[in-house]
Amino acid sequence: MTCTTAFKHSSIVLAGALILAEGAGLAQLATAQVNLKPVLGPSLPPLGQPFSPHKSVLLASDHREDVANKINYYIESCINQYSKSVLESRRRYLEWANATTGPTGKESTLNGVDKLEDSNRCAYAVKRAATIEPHNQALEAAADAYQKALVALAPLMNEANLYYKRENYQDDNMAKGRDLHPRLMAAWDAFIKANLELRQQVKTVRKEVDQEHLKKLEAQPLKLRYFSLKATLEAEDILTAATEFRSVSDFRLEQFETLVAAYEKTVDDLLAYHTSHPEQGKPGLFSVSFLNHHEDFLVAAKQFLRRRRERLGDNSLPDSPSIISGDGTLSKLRYLYGEIVSGYNSNPFW
Repeated sequence: MTCTTAFKHSSIVLAGALILAEGAGLAQLATAQVNLKPVLGPSLPPLGQPFSPHKSVLLASDHREDVANKINYYIESCINQYSKSVLESRRRYLEWANATTGPTGKESTLNGVDKLEDSNRCAYAVKRAATIEPHNQALEAAADAYQKALVALAPLMNEANLYYKRENYQDDNMAKGRDLHPRLMAAWDAFIKANLELRQQVKTVRKEVDQEHLKKLEAQPLKLRYFSLKATLEAEDILTAATEFRSVSDFRLEQFETLVAAYEKTVDDLLAYHTSHPEQGKPGLFSVSFLNHHEDFLVAAKQFLRRRRERLGDNSLPDSPSIISGDGTLSKLRYLYGEIVSGYNSNPFW
């Protein structure tokens, strides 16, 4: 955890919804962050503190292993470590402080600013990743901009945290709070821009690794892992498209219908292959619950699609991050996709 009052990181490292549409408002950006999945299974070498071992949905091989190592530094020590908590901190601050005028000291509720801890972890990771070949100028530049924005933001957040925690605003009539406000907002805005760019660059590189690995699995005689990974990546595409809908008024209905139809066919192929090749999915090697997670996600995707057909272009549909069971909600898709990733990661058959 990087902010003292931030939500705890889930044990499931989610993928999907890597970036919102460019037209997304800043308030939406703060609530739509999703952790990214590492690409390579083994934990990376210690970097200030040891990484947790994590078997990924993707297991890169051959020359792609170095690319996977590079982006895992960005994912594990930058994006997953800081993005959600930093943007949640901004959102909570703006719940009581006016974004334009700043705090006045007359607010009915005054919750301060979260403390940002251990902000150097990302900088160390970016430095180490820069030594890994092959080099990718756009990716490495985005990572450097991210860590610089984070390093610039940290002292401002921590200064504000101490100011409000000690209630010094009662002694200076909020003078320092008003002084800090425009600098905080500018630093948060710079971080948001850098965060979106790094996520987009990581998404691009991950997509290349994903597709190359999928082609290698398709060429193998045993197809269970191929269909499992194909279904998981298609579920990720659905989640990404669903997340983008929250940021724009024109929901791409036909595109979403195509994604859901393709995913349903792949799920059917996975089920059929598992049934016809029981020796590849015997108990202890392949979890039936993993198949059920895909079935549940398919149903939720269709519910999401039906809800949008009924109220096309309506961005006022309620969808709280705490909702899990609600039909047709983005948060339900996120939750169920997390179950898919967790099931894949914990499968000893891979």
